[in-house]
Amino acid sequence: ISLQILFNEVEKKNIILDVGANSGDDGLRLAMNNPNHHVIAFEPVPEMIKMIGVNLDNLRKKTSHKFENYTLVDVAVSDYNGRSKFNVAGQADWGCSSLNTFSDNLDKTWPGRTDFKVTKEIEVEVLRLDNFFEKIEFDSIDFLHCDKQGSDISVLRGLGGFRENLARGVIECATSRSVALYREQHLLEDAIFEFVRWGWEIDRIKSNDIDCNEVNIFFKNKLFRNRMSS
Repeated sequence: ISLQILFNEVEKKNIILDVGANSGDDGLRLAMNNPNHHVIAFEPVPEMIKMIGVNLDNLRKKTSHKFENYTLVDVAVSDYNGRSKFNVAGQADWGCSSLNTFSDNLDKTWPGRTDFKVTKEIEVEVLRLDNFFEKIEFDSIDFLHCDKQGSDISVLRGLGGFRENLARGVIECATSRSVALYREQHLLEDAIFEFVRWGWEIDRIKSNDIDCNEVNIFFKNKLFRNRMSS
């Protein structure tokens, strides 16, 4: 979808972000459960975009929800604007595709996994979220679900001054460099450093795999400012 069409579509003032939408399961569920919010999902992998379309059509048939509050944008999100090489991993469900490069020796740190292989490279558009939100009238970003395959903190950095309008969310990080799935992957310690600097606090940390190589970090912004009330 073009960004201009998107800007015209977003009528609800309260936003939920799904960055790295994957198959759409999380974002579509958020749209169903939060009808007064507009869910904006970002996903650059063509195969995933097709999968989201199928899942969206199936949910429309099975439920009464029309998903008019759900919009998919086919770009990658980071802390810069431009175009970049994107590594597509199509060995399983394309879910490990990333702007980042796979680490070495993953057979030892992630035993039993066979899907960590780049099957093709594509070029994608990359967008900073602060440039995005400069063009939208909104009141608050009430929740961010981010699974950016190694660069979730770049998404938060790319929010720039709009970070104060983000209430809470969840991101994914590696627990240490020795077990990181990607060479450039952000670590738990990186998240803690930035959260302290931004005045955010961690609600809880949950392991994302049986070996605790990655964790989901649930956070809230103590300095959250609703634009409508400011």
